Amino acid sequence: QLFGAGGREGCCHEARKSALDISLVCHEARSLNLSAGEQAFFSVKDVRRLGSEQFLPLGAPCHLRGAEPESTLLLHVWAVRQEASGRSTGEGRRACGELRIPLASLALHCSGMLFQTWVSLDCPGLNDSMTSVGMGDTYAFEQHLGMGAQERFQPRICLTLFQTSRQAPARAGRALGSALRQVGRLASLPAPTRRA
Repeated sequence: QLFGAGGREGCCHEARKSALDISLVCHEARSLNLSAGEQAFFSVKDVRRLGSEQFLPLGAPCHLRGAEPESTLLLHVWAVRQEASGRSTGEGRRACGELRIPLASLALHCSGMLFQTWVSLDCPGLNDSMTSVGMGDTYAFEQHLGMGAQERFQPRICLTLFQTSRQAPARAGRALGSALRQVGRLASLPAPTRRA
């Protein structure tokens, strides 16, 4: 289910009535300058909900429940030597970059979803500095979407994100897998021939 399903007006009206359940996958990360023995992991949380952070390896599906439509997701990419120690906030992990995803902006400007989309990352803490000079989450997110496929040497991630509201976590996982397989089949079809 897309954030924008049913038209923009219907989407906004529906969003005001209920919270959102969201599924996302960070498929791949590039240009992280990992040291020998380090692996990339990611974490994501709803900035309006304490204790919502999830810490996962790249490629693992993440499900966030009950996000407010006007909230923002904060995604970090970490360099980790051991997964167990990386789950702490101390010396077990090194920050490589971050991304703030305003859900309202995603609904209005991205048709309510991202599929295997390259998005560039901020240096940790940089987004707070941009906010302090009047550049909010929406502006920064749009800039990162625009640069994701272009800035080959800047830290970036390949991201899939969509709404799975009204589905239990197990069903959400199956829905995510089904969506990925469906788009994969479409991508494997031969391109249409051009008429002379």
